[in-house]
Amino acid sequence: MKYEQSRILNLSDPPRRVRLSPAGMNARVVFWLYSLTIIVMTVWICAQCVETEKQMERHGVRADSKVVDKFSYNDDGSDSVKYRLKVRFREGGVWMIETIRVSSDEYDEYEIGSPVVVTYLPGEESHVRLGTVTAATVADAEVFGRQFAGLSCAGMMLIPLFIEYRIGRQATLLRLGRTATATIERVEPERRKGRTVHYSFDAEGARWKGQALYVKTWSIDPAPGRTIPVLYLPRRPKKNLPAESIVAVRLRAGSVF
Repeated sequence: MKYEQSRILNLSDPPRRVRLSPAGMNARVVFWLYSLTIIVMTVWICAQCVETEKQMERHGVRADSKVVDKFSYNDDGSDSVKYRLKVRFREGGVWMIETIRVSSDEYDEYEIGSPVVVTYLPGEESHVRLGTVTAATVADAEVFGRQFAGLSCAGMMLIPLFIEYRIGRQATLLRLGRTATATIERVEPERRKGRTVHYSFDAEGARWKGQALYVKTWSIDPAPGRTIPVLYLPRRPKKNLPAESIVAVRLRAGSVF
């Protein structure tokens, strides 16, 4: 929506009644659903990994095997190196070759041709572990699963909480903020996230500065010397935003947003 500076600068006195805009509602729904979906999937995967370890401990079969190959790699040029051993063992009269994930120490310990003991699930030979799976192994898997799931869930919750913070900030400015005319001082060059606009304005007897990311919904192309309307909190003018950056909320009636 195109903005008219005169209408923005003549908003009614605060406090004003505000509501979520369609953009704000979409952002809230999408990011909460995305985060909750990832959390559920993470918990399910961790539970399945622990259950597999339990099945290995209860029903796993030990077998003498031999290392037939070994290799290491990293995905997408990351610094995290993954280590693998290929082992051959006999199951039900058939020779099986499976790849096992190992630590860097185990990778260095075993050479091609080295004999090793593995544990596998009959009928699911792709589930192979180096050595013997014991109750202690299962307990370690449970602890790791709980820790990994907990940290992952906490991390994923930061995404919607950050969106809620952004929405709340815009709502507070639109509900309680005063308007002022700011002058653009400089515009940083285009980067991955866009151009950053730096501006300043007079309010409450002092000169204040602010910055915002330029988005295409702005009605003007920002350039040094041009003016833009901003909203600021009277008691904390450093809390401010260009009016055109407030897109997550609208006034309930007579809104220009």
